[in-house]
Amino acid sequence: MSDMEQLVEDTRHGDANAQAKLYKQCYKKAVNTCQRIVGDPLLSEEIADDAFLVAFSKLHQLEDGHRFEPWLSQIVRRLALRHLQRSHNLPTVPLEEVADIPEDDAPLLSEEEILRAIENLPQGYRDVFRMSVLDGKSHIEIAAQLVINPHSSSSQLTRAKRMLRNTLRFGWFILIIPIVWFVLHHQHDKPALVAKTGEKPNPSPVEERCTEVPPTFIRSTIIASSPNETNTITEDTPICINLDTLVPEPTIILRQWDQSDQHITASSLSRWSFSVSHTMPTVSTSSQTFPYSLSLANGNAVDNWLDYVTATTNPDGASIIDSVISNIAVANIENNGGQILRTSHNHAPVAFSLSASYKLTHHWSIGTGIGLTLLQSDFTIGERSNSIKQTQRLVYLDLPIGMQYHFFPSHQLSFYAALSASFHLPLSGTLTTDYIINGEKTLTEHNRIDNVPMISFGIGIGLQWHITPSIGIYAEPSLRYYCIPTGAPASFLSQNPLSLSLPCGLRFIF
Repeated sequence: MSDMEQLVEDTRHGDANAQAKLYKQCYKKAVNTCQRIVGDPLLSEEIADDAFLVAFSKLHQLEDGHRFEPWLSQIVRRLALRHLQRSHNLPTVPLEEVADIPEDDAPLLSEEEILRAIENLPQGYRDVFRMSVLDGKSHIEIAAQLVINPHSSSSQLTRAKRMLRNTLRFGWFILIIPIVWFVLHHQHDKPALVAKTGEKPNPSPVEERCTEVPPTFIRSTIIASSPNETNTITEDTPICINLDTLVPEPTIILRQWDQSDQHITASSLSRWSFSVSHTMPTVSTSSQTFPYSLSLANGNAVDNWLDYVTATTNPDGASIIDSVISNIAVANIENNGGQILRTSHNHAPVAFSLSASYKLTHHWSIGTGIGLTLLQSDFTIGERSNSIKQTQRLVYLDLPIGMQYHFFPSHQLSFYAALSASFHLPLSGTLTTDYIINGEKTLTEHNRIDNVPMISFGIGIGLQWHITPSIGIYAEPSLRYYCIPTGAPASFLSQNPLSLSLPCGLRFIF
């Protein structure tokens, strides 16, 4: 695959860096192609930007990425010829005839009204309009200063002009006069051009006007010339601007591109993301029954109820707890042949986490965070009405680190693969024991459990839906293996070291 094909393929998948490289690589040739047709270098830049908008929005239709440059040249030529056709078919009127228009047909707008209309534009549109129309900056310069995509700058300028036209629709044909005065007033160092005085047959005095404008204003307007004249423009060449083309007609293609363009711009600038998640277990509990040995006060242990009763009949060697358990033992001697059994109900882990990830490339990101894992187990020794019931609670502090690979980061619905490792440091461990005789709780005992650290490794496939460019919800089914060290308390993890879980939550992108 050639470099051009690789850039086209990466751009098709939403890689903003590849898109910028493709733009820079083909921009000069596109401008030169357009300039050979329209003759004006500044206007050629505008048309070339529009051509890139169309090309990037229709990139999925290009089957052979190697042919991107000839395909783009076709779009440039088509837009340039369309511009010439439109401008040649529109008659103009000299500036001197503007004064002959009746007041009812040409209501005047003051400079204050024009500037107020500009101030009422949304901030993004207002900034781009000022920098392009009033300051004469190119879309590349605007994009660098506002940290946006050059194509987004061009799209916002078109929308700003359309909004101004709608706002001032009763006096739009003289919109240029106060703006020109404002530009000339603040840019004395730039020479103005001479108004064209040539007469045109059957002019439309209400819909078209010609006036003199400074060079900085040329790049945001469409220049109209007669069919017999060329479009080569210099500072010494009189020009005539058709005010009806101040705001080009919008197209569906540009509106479609604007949505994806905003997404790609946000994606290229968004490096950090923060997540709040809750891990949902795929199973609730796991149960297991196994033989168990009860400890005596003298340090010995027995695994039969009868042996326990026999060992605690000596008043001198029996404690209060031994006496209580002895009564429970008497009630259970005939159950299970007198064997002491312990039934465990291990609840699946419940985990909460806060995490942060940093975007290394368009596809790869690395992250870390902090979280809590809660483990609870319920144990029963003996029959219900005469039994020993224990509740074990373990709390771990989780310190994860991991990497993600994003398959389709430019779509609203994205997929990614995740690989991670977590260190689980014990925060607390408690064991609450209730002694029940004849259905009533006789004694309760609280003990602290000595716990040990763990480590786990996980792999998962994530699905994320972008509610907005900055907020997304995700679910990440994961398979995780826990390395249980010797001495760790019995729990769901010790019984199921390899388990499937479902982390889900909110992700905030900045």
